[in-house]
Formats: sequence, C-alpha cells, structure tokens
Amino acid sequence: MLQVKDLSVNFCSFSAVRNVCLSVSRSEAVALIGRNGAGKTSLARGIVGLHDYSGSVHILAQAGEIISLKGLRPWIIAQAGVIYVPEIRSTFEGLSVQENLRVGPAALGIHDGRVADLLADVYSTFPVLETRKQQTAGSLSGGERKLLAIGRALALGLALRREKLQEFVVLVVDEPTHGLHPSASRSLLEAFNRLTLQGFALLILEQEEGFALRAGSRVYVMRNGAIVHSGTSASLSRSDVEALV
Repeated sequence: MLQVKDLSVNFCSFSAVRNVCLSVSRSEAVALIGRNGAGKTSLARGIVGLHDYSGSVHILAQAGEIISLKGLRPWIIAQAGVIYVPEIRSTFEGLSVQENLRVGPAALGIHDGRVADLLADVYSTFPVLETRKQQTAGSLSGGERKLLAIGRALALGLALRREKLQEFVVLVVDEPTHGLHPSASRSLLEAFNRLTLQGFALLILEQEEGFALRAGSRVYVMRNGAIVHSGTSASLSRSDVEALV
C-alpha cells in the first residue's frame, strides 16, 4: 500500500498542495481528478521525491516492512516500487522504443533473455509499441510517446517484481489521456484494467472526468491544492465531479 498523510507543498508563499491524505492498495486503480492548476502534479512530484514537502509518504514493502519515502532520491523511490510517469518529457527521444523500454531493467542489471521476456509482456499490454519498437521515440506521435512512457514504467515495475526486489509496485501516471485519440484512450483503459489484475497499483492523475471515473475504482477530487471529495467512482456521476472541480 502507498499511504500519503497530510502532504503539503509550498513554493515561497504559495501553497500548491495542502494537507492531502490518500492511499492506494495492491491491485487497485485510484483516480485523482482535478483541473489544470489544482495541484495534482505538485502532489505527485512530492510523492516521488521531486518536490520538498511536509507530511509523510510510506509504502508497505517486502515482508510487511513499512518504508518512509520522505527525503529519498527519486531513483531510490522508483526502486522502492513507486514509479512516476510525468505528463511531458518522459521519453528519451533519440533512443528507439525498444531502447527506452530497456532503460529501467538495465539499471537493475537485467539484460539478454530476461529483459526480452519483460519487453514481451509490455508489448502484450501495449501492442502499438511492438510495431514501433525500432523507431526513435522522437518520431512517434504525442499519444504514442505517452504510451511509451507508461510502458517504460511498466518494464521497470515488472523487473522489480520478477527479480523479487519489490512485491508492491504503484505507477503514478500524470494525465495519461493527454494527446490521446479517443480510441487510444479506450485501449489505455483496458491496459490499466489488465495491470490491476496482475497486481499493480495505479494512481491516475486526470482532468478528463469520464476517463477517470471509468479507470479508478475509487476517486479523489482535488481543487485549489486540497482534496474536496473522496469515494467510490460508482457513487459519482460525471456531472457530480464537474460540480466539485
């Protein structure tokens, strides 16, 4: 489980995130819904060590060990099983799709046949990446680069689990539908469902209310840096969320 308690992020005198509490469990997809400027990205960047914050972030790791992520470097947090997919600048544009996917496993010392098996699983989740595997990331469409960024995070998550380095892995995905065609969004929703069935946890930061309500079994609604509602997605309609944000 990922547990965030009373997390606040301040930039000089501006309060970007205020006393946010949330949790994500194994095999669960949770949506954090909010408009641009609501504080979603600042919250995510705090969780993964890219912003200083007050409050606490913990994960329940191997053998029931509780680990505090506060003060850890971003790569250490990723190795601990909390992997961030930013909205932009999330691929190495000069590398091929296949090379991008190899980056995380290679950093863990995984090569050759073992990484080939990992990539096969990524390609089964995102088939378009296999058809583009020899292309450079910079030659892909914006939507394809987004899928590649998620696939790269998945490759690292699979590697952590298969090497028994971490049992709990959560992907923190920022604005996954940005730049995606509606048909690609539907495919992404199916992919997210498959990932939760495989035991992954997902924290999905999204401003497209319809997608968020379909993707998350639970939702948090964020406005002006604070959580203004939390509950099951089944308990909210899209018009309810629009009124809250």
